[in-house]
Amino acid sequence: MSSVSGFRLRASATLRAPIPVARLAPWIALLLPLFVYNIGFRFQGGGDSTPAELLPISLFHGHGFDFREFVSGDFPYWFRLVRGRVVSNYPVLPGLLNVPTYAAARLAHVDLETHGSFLSALTASAIAALSVLFLYLALTYVCRSKSEALLLALVYAFGTTVWSVASRAMMQHAPSVLFLSIALWALLRGGKTVPWAGLALGLAVVNRPANVVVAVPLAVYVLLYERRRVLAFSLLALVPGIFHVWYAGAYWGSPFSLAQDVSTANFAGHMWSGLAGLLVSPSRGLLVFSSFFLFLVPGAVTVLRPLPPGRERLPRYLIVGILLMLLLYSRWVIWWGGHCFGYRLLTELTPSLTILLAVSYRRIARSHVLSFLFVLTVALSIYIHFLGAMIAPSGFNDDIDLQQRRLWAIRNSEIELSTRKLIRELAPRLGVAARYSASE
Repeated sequence: MSSVSGFRLRASATLRAPIPVARLAPWIALLLPLFVYNIGFRFQGGGDSTPAELLPISLFHGHGFDFREFVSGDFPYWFRLVRGRVVSNYPVLPGLLNVPTYAAARLAHVDLETHGSFLSALTASAIAALSVLFLYLALTYVCRSKSEALLLALVYAFGTTVWSVASRAMMQHAPSVLFLSIALWALLRGGKTVPWAGLALGLAVVNRPANVVVAVPLAVYVLLYERRRVLAFSLLALVPGIFHVWYAGAYWGSPFSLAQDVSTANFAGHMWSGLAGLLVSPSRGLLVFSSFFLFLVPGAVTVLRPLPPGRERLPRYLIVGILLMLLLYSRWVIWWGGHCFGYRLLTELTPSLTILLAVSYRRIARSHVLSFLFVLTVALSIYIHFLGAMIAPSGFNDDIDLQQRRLWAIRNSEIELSTRKLIRELAPRLGVAARYSASE
């Protein structure tokens, strides 16, 4: 009898005991962003995402990577004719990642063409949420606790363009941040996991060639500090490269093609004005839309000091990749990224920036003033990316390529116009609520 009572007491205590954060954190890192990203099922794609939305249908119809069935008359900018085939002007990896979602919908007898935007939004949100999970796993090797790692992972999830851009449409950004987050996790974990960083970085580059400026410094890190893993790392990195060489040769006409026609003329922009725009433009700046990244500066300075060998050196190579990406896009003639929200072109830097932020976070947490300012900037950033995810477009991008001065205007900026739109949408509902309350 006493043994039964003891069992009941232990079971009762077990039920009352809180579940440790360490056990819940990975699930929160995955499921909370996935839930939030799909509120309202808002899709914000366009021409850039169209090939990814149509590729699964073309594959199911037996046409492979030829989009001829979807084109009549003039070719839109996202397609071109090569050797009698209508091919995508963008890498096809996002479209291939769309296949499982479309396959499940096809089994459920869903009309794929009618619901392609919805299905693509599901894929993009799932991939973006997975990037949060893997970045959380990477952060556990940098942060002092799993709670701290979860906090910074959620800041990344909701305070950056991962929410407002990557999760909204099946463009290149969601797969990029997933592959880069996987690579960071594999490198920080070390050991036998390191070679998988090679595969992830290879996929990141094939998915978006500009990612090479982030991948090369990380490959150098492996060469210098993980020499036993270099061969396996390199072989796995070659797998996506082999696919690219085959696809580019067969469909773009040259194994060295990068899809879009890129020439030196595309990099004829003024570096300093481009760099200033990428960082502090009122309607595109990284430090405007995600101002909490200002707090990574002390950590970035710290990691440049002499350190013992090991993975503590990795942030140095992240800094190199960040600087190279900033330099690359500062010369891009349309550094503002066309019709988009925020710093779209720098979305791929957010995993690396968050790791550097984690290096600085210990210093932030020790100061009440810095902690308050950090919370304030995080709250502002989450609000801004809420606008991008749930309210945009605001009309700011209308003719923006012809009216570039507006990128520097504080009045009528993207944030201000989106806020006005939010107020217009809320006003009728608040009016109804006020009238209902008064009638009671």
